[in-house]
Amino acid sequence: MLLRSVIQHVKDQNWFAVGIDFVIVVVGVYIGIQVSNWNDEIRVQSLEASYLTRVADELKSNIEMFDSQAKFSRESRSVLGNFIASIDSQSSSDADLVSHTSEYLSSGVFFTKFTPSQTTFDELKSTGNLDIIKDKAIREALVELHVYYESGTDVVESNTDWVLQSEDTVYLSFDALRFDERTSALFSQRSTAEMALQIRENKDLLIRHAALHYWIKDRALEILEGATELSDSVLRQIESK
Repeated sequence: MLLRSVIQHVKDQNWFAVGIDFVIVVVGVYIGIQVSNWNDEIRVQSLEASYLTRVADELKSNIEMFDSQAKFSRESRSVLGNFIASIDSQSSSDADLVSHTSEYLSSGVFFTKFTPSQTTFDELKSTGNLDIIKDKAIREALVELHVYYESGTDVVESNTDWVLQSEDTVYLSFDALRFDERTSALFSQRSTAEMALQIRENKDLLIRHAALHYWIKDRALEILEGATELSDSVLRQIESK
């Protein structure tokens, strides 16, 4: 319709009307572009908000996991410390020594887990959408955090693999499962004095083994505390937007 109007105005040599038609076309195109840009901006903002919500939920879940594993590491480290103090003391009774050894081999030798969720961040990277997060400080903090996650995962996994090399000697040569409360009933019963004697005869082996687990939990605890601090910092930045 507008095209026919322009043609008619040209035929009539009504140049003023042609100018008005031209202005209408230009304004229409401009408005169309602006509406399109506005819609794109709304879509981008909506996508950014969706990603930030997912990241925040992931961070909250990670922080809960870090706190749980840190609590486990502290408790386990305390158990290991009590055992080492008991076996290293001349005044420890047979009953106390057996009790601390049983606790150490039942709950002190499990490995700390460091498995942070990185699903949303990995998706942002793989799809090239990381720049959709407009806040540069948040974007850089996320990158720094996930570098820390990956480094921490590598350290915990390599330390675990290293300590696992010492497990066979303790569990097979020393017969550690005899002292584990879940499996002790499967073995022939011994007196407390006999069990204490076996522990003392293997003192060096057990101290080395317990010290390894103490060390690995202490190192994991450092990583967990660092991950909690960084994750909480990024979460607060997101929530303050």
